[in-house]
Amino acid sequence: MGFLRFYLALCVVQAHAGNFIPWPVPRGRHAVELFFIVSGFYMAMVLSGRYRRTADFYRSRWLRIAVPYYWHLAAIVGLSVLAGLLFSQWLSLAAWADQPFARNGAAGVLLAGLTNLTIFGQDAVLYLRDNLETGLRPTGSFASHADPLYVYLVMPQCWSVAIELVFYLVVPFLNRLRTRSLVALLSVSVFMRLAAYRWGGLDHDPWVYRFLPFELAFFLAGMLGWRILSAWKGGKIPGSMTSWPVYLLLCAGVIATGWLFRVLYNASWSYPGEAYAGFFLCLLSAPLIVLLFVATSAHPFDRVIGELSYPIYLNHLFFIVAARVLGDSLYPQAWSGLIAGLSSIAAAALFWHFILRRFEEKRHRMFGLQPA
Repeated sequence: MGFLRFYLALCVVQAHAGNFIPWPVPRGRHAVELFFIVSGFYMAMVLSGRYRRTADFYRSRWLRIAVPYYWHLAAIVGLSVLAGLLFSQWLSLAAWADQPFARNGAAGVLLAGLTNLTIFGQDAVLYLRDNLETGLRPTGSFASHADPLYVYLVMPQCWSVAIELVFYLVVPFLNRLRTRSLVALLSVSVFMRLAAYRWGGLDHDPWVYRFLPFELAFFLAGMLGWRILSAWKGGKIPGSMTSWPVYLLLCAGVIATGWLFRVLYNASWSYPGEAYAGFFLCLLSAPLIVLLFVATSAHPFDRVIGELSYPIYLNHLFFIVAARVLGDSLYPQAWSGLIAGLSSIAAAALFWHFILRRFEEKRHRMFGLQPA
């Protein structure tokens, strides 16, 4: 499943860069929701024997998420400040350098700034606006206002990381529920989403993929996938799946399935709307994700490439902004997406080799863990 995580991260880069991957891939929002399924699967798996205490799970997951996050936050802030002082290009800090308190109220700006440090709450910032006349107020469509608060997020894509963290808080309790209770919760989440689409008119961003009660269905689908797998021959992996030819064929299958996903999503039969089509295509992908884990988890390279997905997710918007700023002066603007994508992958590989790999070894020793 490592290649899938890596490829989904690239799909997010493609969604933001615009011209990075030359063939059709799932949209960024669908890639994020598929990530949620993967997360639910992995959390159910690691809670089924890797941790003696819930407190150890919380500490381990926080370190897993927070250490790379704060490394990247410090690096992006530092590089943005350096670019601002030397070239008057503040990159990821552009909103902070452009007189924020002249456009937005202090409460909203400071709240958004605080979430850069806590990670928690970055998803909630997407539902808030603040200006000098009306003050801090909720909004159901942040893109339709001139004074949103998400612009003060240094890594605005980390709204999904904030959702992940909330899921981590509740997943130990969810994992103790019976399977039928998980199915019931998944059904409630699905019904809430469809009701909001049908009767609430909330079939648009941010409700289609950023609202935790709606996204819970994907996490639960992943958890149920693990339960099915663990009940099927103990989840044993066929030895033949560790060969390189088979692994490369499976990677090609991931790419082909992603292309088919996009084709089906764009098809005219997506009636009654793209929000419905995207939701059901993602949810129905859960069994394929489980099968991919069965087929690839024994391959030694799969875990390594999967480790690049989180650093790519953290760094890619910075490289996109930087590449666009440098465009025209150093290279044609049309190249900026490709340059940003390749830079993101290279930086993630260096981060993994020199920092993340050693940190993960220490984290596993700290909690007496074996690699998943």
